[in-house]
Amino acid sequence: MLHMQLNDMLYQVVSAVPKETVNLTDKILKEWQNKIAVEVEQNNALSASQYTKQLQTLNVERDQILIHFFSIIRSQCYSPDADMRAAAERVNVILGSYRGIQREGIESKSGHIKGLLEDVKKCTAELVKFGLNGTVNQLREKNEKFDQLDMQRSQDLSAENLPNASKARLETDDVFMLICQYIQGSYLFSKNDDDKRAIVHLVDGMNGIVSTIRTSYRNGISQRRNGDENRRQEIRQSYTPLLRDYESSHSLREGLYALTGKVTGKGTLSTYEAKNVDNEEKVFFRIDKVGNFYLFEKKKKRK
Repeated sequence: MLHMQLNDMLYQVVSAVPKETVNLTDKILKEWQNKIAVEVEQNNALSASQYTKQLQTLNVERDQILIHFFSIIRSQCYSPDADMRAAAERVNVILGSYRGIQREGIESKSGHIKGLLEDVKKCTAELVKFGLNGTVNQLREKNEKFDQLDMQRSQDLSAENLPNASKARLETDDVFMLICQYIQGSYLFSKNDDDKRAIVHLVDGMNGIVSTIRTSYRNGISQRRNGDENRRQEIRQSYTPLLRDYESSHSLREGLYALTGKVTGKGTLSTYEAKNVDNEEKVFFRIDKVGNFYLFEKKKKRK
């Protein structure tokens, strides 16, 4: 959406300048306008799809189920009943890395929900104890429905013969870069001071538009980063006790390692990043079958 908005705003200011000043032709301006129109059509088709509203509703419902699911597990970690507390801790070891996936993008969220639904099979007895079996079934049903509708929507959009979003943006960029070359060349080779001033004014306006859109983009990134930081804080709070147990069992100084909150992989393949507080060296941990941290050596990438 921002890409289309950027190009549309740039088109408005460029097309307002006399074509002879920047040596642009009606043909190239029309081509740029057509490329922008394709992006507009894509956005409109996506919004108008009969499935879009259903997908938005299902996505909210998935998020609500995930929040409920993990809030129950989290609360049971503080249960006064020792058996319930131990069960919650076992579930947390297996499924803890999935906490917060409701804040992820739609595509990655769907995949991670599938991983979660696979890993819940490893703690069925505990989830029965918490009364969460029905919740798991609800999540599975919503996720399958979501995937079915999402695939149908993609097929419908493909039938309209619109290029995919990435291709459409690249095609728009190609035309825009050509227009920028025309503008730059017009300034360099112009012998008319008024034309040069007009081009400088145009470029200033274009830079202002780019700056405005970039600010909007960065604000969106900042909001996502705030969500990521909350997630990292949850990881540090939940798994630092395991790190302290590892230090104790290996006769290491308490507090030698600190979790960064970064996690790669999912379920039993989750890898938790930590650092040695003395030398800032990164180390990685995984959780074994009994719920304890063990040092994990990541394979080095071949050069």
